[in-house]
This record gives sequence, structure tokens and C-alpha cells, in this order.
Amino acid sequence: MRPLLRPLWAWVLADLARLARDGVALRAVLAPPVLLAGTLGLTGVVVGSAGPDLPVAVAAPELARELEAAGFAVSLTDDPRAALDEGAADRAVVWSGEAWAVHARPRGWARWSGRRARADLQLEAVVRDHVGARWRIDVPPMPDTRGEQPANVALLARILSVLYTLYAVVLAVASTVRDRETGVHEARAAAPVPGWLHPLARGLALTVGVGAVLVVTQLAVGALLGHARPVAWGTSGLGAVVMGVAIGLAAPTGGSWQPLGPFTGAPDGLSTPLSRALVVTTALGGVGVVLPEVGAWLPVAGVVAEPASMASLTVGLVGAWVVLAGAAVRAGRGGW
Repeated sequence: MRPLLRPLWAWVLADLARLARDGVALRAVLAPPVLLAGTLGLTGVVVGSAGPDLPVAVAAPELARELEAAGFAVSLTDDPRAALDEGAADRAVVWSGEAWAVHARPRGWARWSGRRARADLQLEAVVRDHVGARWRIDVPPMPDTRGEQPANVALLARILSVLYTLYAVVLAVASTVRDRETGVHEARAAAPVPGWLHPLARGLALTVGVGAVLVVTQLAVGALLGHARPVAWGTSGLGAVVMGVAIGLAAPTGGSWQPLGPFTGAPDGLSTPLSRALVVTTALGGVGVVLPEVGAWLPVAGVVAEPASMASLTVGLVGAWVVLAGAAVRAGRGGW
């Protein structure tokens, strides 16, 4: 087995180098994490530039003490409305002569902040309690969501996994068809090594090139956006990528593939295996939609349903070994 490691790793590095030289493939693989990092960085700059909330301007000392007890920063002034107009405060509790009124002028990021909206509601609740209003506001405490996963974060993780699975399928099919059309397949088949070594090297190269970027991106999303199960999504996405590579490597093989289209006679031999691979991948994704309990254990389907941590990766590896076994069988009939 040791003599096979040198050509195996040589082919893996060669395939990774070809992937890096392909500008379209490289940009496609690196674009999502770069865009995600840029978006999060820009959001952080915008939120950070807004600064802390300004104090609440009030004139009544009793009300000021109650607001401070509720956690508000308070500015005690004779004219709260003037403090609001001058920009020394962005909220003011003003006596209009007939009733108390809460004025708010949020600035910057606070205009879209859900936390700020809740704080304004709590401010009105304290003022109503202070004046003894007949209609009170009950603001429940913030729920503890540390063990939960926000719906938008789960959607982002799911989109990333689906996107990189499709990348794996397309790159596997395209590279295999290109090798057949350019003669690389025949050149590697002439090497004095088993016929299954070529698909194994190609599968490892694509899994590393696509899967590693996906796993790192999923872990980064988990660290920055409060992902509750980053390891589960990362391993599920990696299992989907492994299965996508296996499907893509199997689609252009066998006697059904031909370099020319069967109807037009033009060199469009990529379309048939690519459509076949995408149909199989979509069918696996459909299992996750129709049967989410079953889909959580399957590659590709697990990124549509809620994934089990290691199950889909294990099944994806089994699928890859099935493809490798098929390549070994075909090696005796002219190679993969």
C-alpha cells in the first residue's frame, strides 16, 4: 500500500493546483466566505459607529431614580425637551401640562435595532407605572436563547451547505469530462497503478478544496452569529460535499458517456452527466424536505432537514467508497 501513496498524493496535489489555477472555480469557492466576512465586518463597523445609547432626559427626581433602577442612563434636567432638541439625549419624558409624554428620536443604528425598540417599550412601562396609569405595559424578560439557533442563522448555514454541495457536483463532473476529452484520463490510466487510484485522488482533492472551505465558513458563522450547532452543520455539510463529489465522479463514467451529444453531434458531452448528477442530488435534497426525520441521517438531505452530527458524513463516506468500488470493478474493463 505504501508505494501507492506517492502517486496518490502527487495526483491530489496536481488536482488541487489545477483547481487553484482555474479562476472561475477558485472565485466560486472563495466568494461566499469573502462576501460573508465583508458583510459582517461592514455591519460591525456600522453598529460600532453608532456608539452607546444617549441618556433619557427627565425633570422629576423620583422618576429618574425609578428609571435608573430599571437600568436606564438618566440625565436630570429642568427642560428635557430642550435636551432632546440639542442632541444631549435621544429620549425625553416631558410633562405637557395634561399628561406625561415619552419622546424618542433614535439615531443611527438604533433606528433599526430590536434591542432599542424593546428598551423604548420598557421606558414607557416605567413611566406608566410611575404616574399610575390605568393601562399598564408588561414587558416580559428577554428569553435565554444561548442554546437555540436563530432562524436566519440556520437559513444561512443551510444555503452555504447547499451551495458548496452543488459546487462539488459541478466541479467533479466537469473535471472528469475534461480529463476524458483532453486525454488526461488515458494518460493516468497508463500509469502502473490500480485503476481506482485516479478517482480516489480526484475525490480527495475536490473534498479538500471544497469541503475545507465550507467547514471553516460554517465554524466562523457559528462563532460570529450564535450558531447553536456549528459542528453538526459543518460535518453535515462535509458529508454532503463528499456525496456530491461521489455523485459527480460517477455520473460521467460507464458506457453511457460519450464526448459528443447523441442528438446534435456537437461536443456537448458535459450536459448529460451533469444533468444526471444534479437530478440525483436534487432527489436527495427532496428526501430532506419530505422525510426530515430520515433526511437528517443522509448526506445532502441532512442540509435541508436538521442535520445529525456525524450520521450524514458517515453515509457520505460510504457512498464515496461505493463509487470507488465501482471504479475498481471498471478498472478491469478499460479503467474509470
